[in-house]
Amino acid sequence: MNHLLARDALSAFAADLRRRAARQPALAPFAERLERIDCSAARFDHARPFAHRTMAHLAPALEAASGAVEILATVRAVAEAEAAKWYQIYAGAGVDPALAEGMLAAQIAGQTGIVASGEIRSGMFLLAPGIHYPLHTHGASEIYYCLSGTLTLRHGRQGPPFALPPGQLSLPPPHRLHSLTTGPRPVLMLYAWIGEVDSPNWWWAEDAAGNWRRACWERQPDGSWAKTGDEPVTAAHLAEAGA
Repeated sequence: MNHLLARDALSAFAADLRRRAARQPALAPFAERLERIDCSAARFDHARPFAHRTMAHLAPALEAASGAVEILATVRAVAEAEAAKWYQIYAGAGVDPALAEGMLAAQIAGQTGIVASGEIRSGMFLLAPGIHYPLHTHGASEIYYCLSGTLTLRHGRQGPPFALPPGQLSLPPPHRLHSLTTGPRPVLMLYAWIGEVDSPNWWWAEDAAGNWRRACWERQPDGSWAKTGDEPVTAAHLAEAGA
């Protein structure tokens, strides 16, 4: 029955994006990819319970969630199901421990999702309060769809911060710099990646001398990301990132 949970969640997500696409045409490709996922069979029957301290935020985040009724019902069903394979996204050197411990994901569709897909990565993010995901870029087109808590986002190195409350979404273009910070409450989001779904994730940082570098993180077979190198930020990188 897990494929039915995935089908309902992805269908509700796609239907909401279709409605919004009348005003935001850039959402239509996401809806299209979600609609054509084959949900006829689940990849596995159940996932092992994920014992992680950030999972304590899941119940209050679900309780506080708001937005489209159809999405909320299906997200609650999937998030608490045995099929939901929650995992820690980042670990190891080069990442703030608070971020590493405070950012979890569960794919609904993708290489580790309840249903398999090679052209989309879609699922849920659970973020602990008070964490900062630094400026980064990736080749995939992405949606953040906030369900509970409030995110503060920033686009570009000097872009002004803006809030993303429950029921609203953000659509950073591919290769464009963006960051996010959580407030005093946990955040639950739906997300979707299309396009270059397995392209590297580049984290940008300024050193004490005012020079910018970017670290390369690559997606692993289990869905997590591992740091594989770093390099100076060039003029070409700045132009591509809209920085």
